[in-house]
Amino acid sequence: MLGRWWSQFQSLPWVDGVGSVLSSYMPGSKWVNVRRKIVRYCLVSSVLVFRKISAKMSKKYRNYQSLVDCGLLTEDEKRKMEELEQTTNGQYHLYWEPLRQVLLTTVKYST
Repeated sequence: MLGRWWSQFQSLPWVDGVGSVLSSYMPGSKWVNVRRKIVRYCLVSSVLVFRKISAKMSKKYRNYQSLVDCGLLTEDEKRKMEELEQTTNGQYHLYWEPLRQVLLTTVKYST
């Protein structure tokens, strides 16, 4: 039983690993805003996943406005997420969208 619990615990995504890698590959003050944006998007994606599997997280982050209130999303990002949810008629999970933004942000700054 403990082994199964530990393997479940180990499979959780940890955003601090992403932050460590980013600080290694994008060192210095030049990349501070990019690193923050990427980590923020990873946190939003994690919260969206945890919101689906945890009643506590679902209560704390009921909607996209609660993510804006705690500083994880901007108003513009919230609007885009709501539009995407309307476009898909709420049939699909949108936890992948912030990760797509990470890719777009990384490509934008790497060129």
